Amino acid sequence: MQATTAAPPLHAAIVHSTAFQEQPQGHEMGIITNDLKKAYSERLPLSTILNYFGNGHCVLAADVDTDENNTMQFVSASFFAIDVDDDNEETDIKEIVSMLKGKLAGIFHTFSHGIKGNRYRLVFQLDQRITNEREMRGIIEIMVDELAAMGIPVDRQAIPPKQVIRGGKAAQLIDEQAMINAGQYKDKARRKHRASRTLCLIQTAVIISRSRSTN
Repeated sequence: MQATTAAPPLHAAIVHSTAFQEQPQGHEMGIITNDLKKAYSERLPLSTILNYFGNGHCVLAADVDTDENNTMQFVSASFFAIDVDDDNEETDIKEIVSMLKGKLAGIFHTFSHGIKGNRYRLVFQLDQRITNEREMRGIIEIMVDELAAMGIPVDRQAIPPKQVIRGGKAAQLIDEQAMINAGQYKDKARRKHRASRTLCLIQTAVIISRSRSTN
């Protein structure tokens, strides 16, 4: 008997119809975001999503609703992208792929690649849908921390789950079955939050103690 190949996971994504040839900026991004607010999400395999990215399409990597104030409300997400901004061209994509084996699902270059050093986006998919925006943000933050600890120059600003991801070029599907264990990363995010909160409480107590001792 032939071994059956697992069907690729599907992800909610809202894809802008325009295939850009250069990176959209400022006012143009505002127009794109408004267009995406009016569109509906599709359930797509990562190979299709990467094809859109590689052909310059902007993608919202989540299912969202738009409320009466024209504000996007997070519904769910199961994949995300993290920017690598390597001004000094010190990273090697093959090495990063090897380091992230089993986790990294795809990669694509931004339009700035080769102009402002190495510029690309690493694409990860989760083994389950996340329906809590704070949990999704926490998962992304933990992955950013892990990449930074590996010496990969990640952009810590590009974290919000509802942020529109601008497309680029040269997309590559690395491993369509590579998955991030969402449960493990949610636990890591909770531990990080508790540690941060504990540190904040300790610092506050020290400040209060010093203030009392000087009075």
